[in-house]
Parts: sequence; C-alpha cells; structure tokens
Amino acid sequence: MTDPNMIVREMDAFAFIGREIRTTNAAEATGQGRIPLEWQRFMEENLAAAIPHRVDNSILALYTDYENGKDGEYTFAIGARVSFEAEFPDGPGVPEGMTFRRIPAARYRVVTTEKGPVWQVVPDAWGRIWEKSEEIGRTFQADFEIYDERAANPADAVVEIRVGIL
Repeated sequence: MTDPNMIVREMDAFAFIGREIRTTNAAEATGQGRIPLEWQRFMEENLAAAIPHRVDNSILALYTDYENGKDGEYTFAIGARVSFEAEFPDGPGVPEGMTFRRIPAARYRVVTTEKGPVWQVVPDAWGRIWEKSEEIGRTFQADFEIYDERAANPADAVVEIRVGIL
C-alpha cells in the first residue's frame, strides 16, 4: 500500500461505551440508512456527556460484529473510549441504552481523511478503504472512526479511520 494516508499501527486493547444499532452497507447506501439518525440523536441529546470514565474527549464511531464482511449486517456504535473500570458494577456503570465493549489489541490501517465537510470526506475515505479491502487484509473484527479536535467543526473536519487488518 503506497497511500501515505494509510499507515499501519499496532493498538492496545481498549474499552468503549456507546449506543449500538445493526445495519448493512446496502441499507446505508440508499440514503435512508440508520447511521445518520444515530449521529443526529447522539449529538442532539449530548449523549457523550452521559458516558462515564472517558479517557479523552474524542467521539468514536465503531463498526464490529460483521456478519459477512462488507455484504452482511454489522453493528454500528457511537460513543467513546473509556477506562476498563466502566464495566464494574460497583461504580458508575454503563448508562441505560448504551453498551460496554472490549476491543481487543490489533493491527490497524490508519486512514486520515482530507480536510472538508465530514459528510463528504468520511464516505470518500471509506470508498478508498472498500476498494483496497482485500489488498490491505481487513479482518472485519473492529473498525472505528476517531472524531477528535480536528473534527470540532463538521464543515471543515479531518477524521481518522482505523481499519482492523491481519
């Protein structure tokens, strides 16, 4: 892979809390998908503020539980990285309507979007990823987008996408 916007990085396991839905790429491609509605709800209800034990201010969009690679259902979740204490019942736990997940240590292809409107640059980057899925050895275990300070302005954002690879 010669694309300078696609580097490889090893990453330790991390914990995540967020809202989840099941969807497919086919459903999302219709323009009537569930992902935009989840984003809208997450932002309008300020659900990030309800997540305990956050380790940073980033928002993560997590893709996991792939049924059949790019063609089947998968779980999409919006939330944040949290410390592992979040799963313990004796402290502030997982908010109602959200779930806790452990994402295992893995290798990731890091794809950094161009700077621009998030609704344009993120799908463009995923298009490059889907074109090279076989070449980069995707595992279809866990992929995620990181919305950090570079994405504070959605109309002029840079988003980092991490795609699990062999």
